[in-house]
Order: sequence, then structure tokens, then C-alpha cells
Amino acid sequence: MTPFLPTWDHYTAEDISAMGEKGDIGSLTKLLGHRNPDIQWRAAEALEKAGPAATGALIGCLKNPRIRVRLGALEAL
Repeated sequence: MTPFLPTWDHYTAEDISAMGEKGDIGSLTKLLGHRNPDIQWRAAEALEKAGPAATGALIGCLKNPRIRVRLGALEAL
């Protein structure tokens, strides 16, 4: 049986806030590439609030080939 894997399409503002509170930097940086600009913005905001803990991951995102990821990282930094 294949386990259920949630898609990024189903995340809410509360989910993103919870990721930020847990320090889930990896999931938040993935959301920077989401096709929904509101989700991108909320992820960038949560990463900004994470402060220095997110800096290394955000700098790494600046090398991402997808422009929306790079822009989200710049926003968070």
C-alpha cells in the first residue's frame, strides 16, 4: 500500500505558521516554489521570522534555477 503523501496544494496559512513555529526550514523553503503566490509569500514570511536559523538554507535557495524560489529567498533574507 502506498502511504498518503500530502500535496503542497492543500496547505493553509495555519499549516505554514505551524511549520515556522516548529522550525521546519526544509518544508518552508520548498514552499517558496509553490505556484500559489500567497503560499510563497507566507513561507517567505515564516522563514524571515526564523531568523539566523534559516539563513543558510535561504542562501542555498539563491542558487535554485526557479526564479520564484530565488525571489522568495531574497524576500525572506
